[in-house]
Amino acid sequence: MTRPTYAYHHAFSLVEILVVLSILSVLAYVGIFATTAARDRTELRALSNTIMLHLEESKARAVSGSGGTAHGVWFDDNQYVQFSGTTYTPSASDNVVYEVSEEFTLSVSPLSQDEVVFNRITGMVDTAITITVARTDGSGTARTITVGGGGNISQSE
Repeated sequence: MTRPTYAYHHAFSLVEILVVLSILSVLAYVGIFATTAARDRTELRALSNTIMLHLEESKARAVSGSGGTAHGVWFDDNQYVQFSGTTYTPSASDNVVYEVSEEFTLSVSPLSQDEVVFNRITGMVDTAITITVARTDGSGTARTITVGGGGNISQSE
């Protein structure tokens, strides 16, 4: 009596398939995490660059003598305001308010100083100020904007 012969089929075993799927899921997790972190850093950089732009714009207005007065920026946790004059007046009609997404928070140092005012013509400031732009998710991701006494504006991570 002869035994029936079966054709040998080349296929993957269940263990091989599970190993490949687990490797792919780990790679997908790492890729998603890296993409999310990169997106978060990019959004933070964009916000801090925008704030720097508005600081430079206020300084340029003060140096050019626009309106015959100083110009500045006032900061709060989730907004900042460009204003004209030597101090921030919330009810002024020429204030320009910029809302900051709830994903970010702004903090100012020294704590007693919540505005930076660029002097007319010179563009200098009376008090140096540091603005920290941070994510509220607790990731520790932040950027620091410094306005020195000479009116120079710089940024660091």
